Amino acid sequence: MVSEKNVILKGSSSFNGAITAKNISLDGNSSVWFDDKASNIDVVPNCDPAPVLQCFTDTFSQSMLSDDWIASTSSGTFTPSVRNGRLRLTEARQKQSTALTYQRLFPGANNLIEIEFDHYAYGGNGADGIALVLSDGAITPQPGAFGGPLGYGFKAGINGFAGGWLGLGIDEFGNFSGEGGDAETNIGQRRQSVAVRGSGVGTSGYRYLHGACNDGKTNVNSNCLSPTVDSSSNSATSRYKITVDSRTTGQAVVKVERNTGSGFQSLISPFNVATERGQAAIPSDFLLSLTGSTGDYYNNHEIDNIQVCALKANPIGAQIDHFEFDHTGQGLTCSPETVTIRACANANCSQLFTDPITATLLPDSTTDGVWVGGNPVSFSNGTTQLQLRRNTPGVTTLGVKGSNPTTKALSKTLCRIGNSALSENNCSLIFADSGFIFDVPDKVANKAVNVSVKAVKKSDTTQQCVANFKSQTKSVSFWSTYVTPNSPISPQAVTINNTAIGKVSTAAKPVNIVFDASGTATIAVNYPDAGKLQLDAQYTGTGDEQGLVMIGSDQFVSVPAGLCVKPVDVNASCLNANMTCNAYRKAGQTFGMTVQAMAWEKDADQDFCTGNLSTPNFSDTAIKLASKVVAPSIASGGHDGALGVASYSHSAQANNLNTISNQTISEVGVFQIAAQASPNYLGTASSLNIPIGYSANIGRFVPDRFLVSDIFVIPACGGFSYMDQLFPMSMKLSALNIAGDITKNYFPPFSLATAKLVGENNNNGVDLQSRLSALLINADSWDQGVAMVDASYRANFSRVTPNVATNLYQDGPFESFDIGVQLMDNDPHPNSIYSYVASPDMDATTTGNCTNCSSKKISTQILRHGRVVMDNTYGPETEILRMPTRAEYWNGSSWVLNTNDSCTFTTYGLASQVDNAGLGYNFDPDLVAGQSVVRSGGTATFQAGQFELLWQAVTSTGAPYRGQVTAPFDVPTWLEWYWNWNGVSPTDLTDPRASAYFGRYRGHDRIIYWREVN
Repeated sequence: MVSEKNVILKGSSSFNGAITAKNISLDGNSSVWFDDKASNIDVVPNCDPAPVLQCFTDTFSQSMLSDDWIASTSSGTFTPSVRNGRLRLTEARQKQSTALTYQRLFPGANNLIEIEFDHYAYGGNGADGIALVLSDGAITPQPGAFGGPLGYGFKAGINGFAGGWLGLGIDEFGNFSGEGGDAETNIGQRRQSVAVRGSGVGTSGYRYLHGACNDGKTNVNSNCLSPTVDSSSNSATSRYKITVDSRTTGQAVVKVERNTGSGFQSLISPFNVATERGQAAIPSDFLLSLTGSTGDYYNNHEIDNIQVCALKANPIGAQIDHFEFDHTGQGLTCSPETVTIRACANANCSQLFTDPITATLLPDSTTDGVWVGGNPVSFSNGTTQLQLRRNTPGVTTLGVKGSNPTTKALSKTLCRIGNSALSENNCSLIFADSGFIFDVPDKVANKAVNVSVKAVKKSDTTQQCVANFKSQTKSVSFWSTYVTPNSPISPQAVTINNTAIGKVSTAAKPVNIVFDASGTATIAVNYPDAGKLQLDAQYTGTGDEQGLVMIGSDQFVSVPAGLCVKPVDVNASCLNANMTCNAYRKAGQTFGMTVQAMAWEKDADQDFCTGNLSTPNFSDTAIKLASKVVAPSIASGGHDGALGVASYSHSAQANNLNTISNQTISEVGVFQIAAQASPNYLGTASSLNIPIGYSANIGRFVPDRFLVSDIFVIPACGGFSYMDQLFPMSMKLSALNIAGDITKNYFPPFSLATAKLVGENNNNGVDLQSRLSALLINADSWDQGVAMVDASYRANFSRVTPNVATNLYQDGPFESFDIGVQLMDNDPHPNSIYSYVASPDMDATTTGNCTNCSSKKISTQILRHGRVVMDNTYGPETEILRMPTRAEYWNGSSWVLNTNDSCTFTTYGLASQVDNAGLGYNFDPDLVAGQSVVRSGGTATFQAGQFELLWQAVTSTGAPYRGQVTAPFDVPTWLEWYWNWNGVSPTDLTDPRASAYFGRYRGHDRIIYWREVN
């Protein structure tokens, strides 16, 4: 007894016993019988769980095909595309042949693939059809023959589908069953039918395997299927389902079903393709393609709602767009022929596929030729040279059968013979038994090379090349053709022994060639320009050599000897590479430069800008540019900086002069600009790499502006500062280029800038810079483009200088005092190139908002002219006398209490304080032994601008002291002030002073108020 909630019955294995199930699913040939008591179920099941498939669908709801498809056309002008929400494979027109490939790889082993789609065929006169193709994923898909083979099978002279392993034809006219494969398997025309063909190569294989309608045996002379494959309207007649099951080792079971509205019905019963006669082994991976075909008869052919499901499906990955070959078109049977192959990453091959590649080449049979070194071939960097040998005269077709990484499906291999256009029709290489062998080495432009020319013919016995023309002088015609570029600018002639030869075959130039006893001659070949060329030679016999035609050819590359790099401006030169050079540009400011590819003039040439010919036809899509600092030197801490244009595409020009008009250098100093061409120009060896070209010294480059940042300014006394009171200030000054980056080369001797503080009150335009302290930034302060005002710095705003004549001793207050930083670059500028402070927003000499601001405001401060004042005090000698002391500031018209001062800190000593007799004050009576007068010692901080100073008379004998004591009070210098003694205006600051009177006398009763007059 087996108890399950769900039982899936599949296959044909046996099961004996009872089963209880809530849901029973029957598939394939499974059967269920109930006994007469309905208590048990006898089954013949396969109880494996249903496979979990990953599915890909396309409803063609977009206006264009998705990137999941690659489409192509091999006949006609129509390319598969989305029309009215369906994928149209052909139009209802004559002789169309199309194909498209799905961009997934389906592993061939241990897989289950199910493909479903709605099929439409309408609008024409009933032909031909479409084919669904599974091909070997290692071979680049190429469609087969048009017409009856439906793009899968072959016709005479037309290969079948490249790598084709299985082709299902949905055929209206019926010839898919009657042609396209090995003749002995064709069963004849079967109209309105579905048939399967097997694997094939070229024009062999593609055998008919099985078809609908009893394998094509019924309805031989009438339509096979009903409803038919096509329709008189554009409605779908049916939905097809193709299954390939390779989950069992060595099997690939195929079945074909169709749903015309009543569920899927079998068209072709399951069969194991892998065991069919002549069938190729199951490939590692399948590619899925669709082909469409019409002939003299036609229909619209469309599909929709395609669903591709599989146990395993993998993405294609990076693909090669196509391959290209360059060859001379002529080869000798006694010598291998050199060809060049390129793997292209895009359609015009402007980019190469540079990852490692393994490619299987055509020819791939010894009859048509053998690749020296073996086939497949492996190479990197997108291109390589190969050698092909063919021992018999004839024509060999070059191509790429498949590659890893894969090549874009349906792509064509293109070939160029000499300078001909790239075409798939130029892939034929003709081999002859006799001719000239010469190898022109890749060379430097305008430098001649000696080339050995051998006249040879194939030995009748050894099949090797043997000498011809021994010890003879022959008139051999030479001409050259351009390969790259194929349309040169100002074409110049190749010279043979200093004789200019023709640029085309019709202008061939005869040159007398002296062959030695071994049939070898030496010629001097030169070409003054750059590019890839083909040199051709031909001898046409006369007299007893009448009818003898010997040909030979070889391709070579001519490489520029060097690069001339120059600035456009004459005044950009800085030969001395130091500060004596005028400023040329700001760092980051644009200037023009040129690069020119030049020909050889002499060996060990160090200056390609003088005396050298240009090479007009040189081009390079990726020349690299870099700056090289000359001064300040790397050893002294200089930086190369960066160019704004670090690479560019160098194009062929009449003088090969390419201009970069928007070049920039990010740094300060003097530089050379280096230009480096791409390595291996047109596939040449690294020994011919164009050397890096360096310009002469360019400069001097200076900063664009100076940034003031990391600003820290705080008042010295809470929210304000007294004049002459030092207050903390720090900041960072940076020399910037135009992009806002720090110019690290701005340090001595290339740094000249200084900085100062400027200030004005309430934006009144009165510049008080002279009263601000120096910022201490000079030319030597700069390090790697930065000058620091560190946290130890204290700024100061000085009090007004006393003016006796005007009785000016105080000023202010400055309740809104703007402080700014002004930078002076101090650089002599004949070119009027100046560097200023960045983002200036202040001008201390103008009122209101400035239009030509010269400074950067860093802070707004409250600055006050301050002093300390003490009042006289008196009292009994037995008491401590309290002397009021207060901080005041000048409010513009009078001195007022500075209630904001709660920060001034004072220290007063315990030592005796007595007046200096010179001041006119004397103790009365004089102190006697044991007496003293002191201020109570300690410290104090003003609170809201006030505190009290305490005085005490002390005697050791107990005798009282009575009298006046007057002494200065030690206050900070910014609170000292100018005293007026006896009407004489002072010029020196002094501490404040007041008197303490010890004794009971408190003054005359008629005196109401007593104050000191200054």
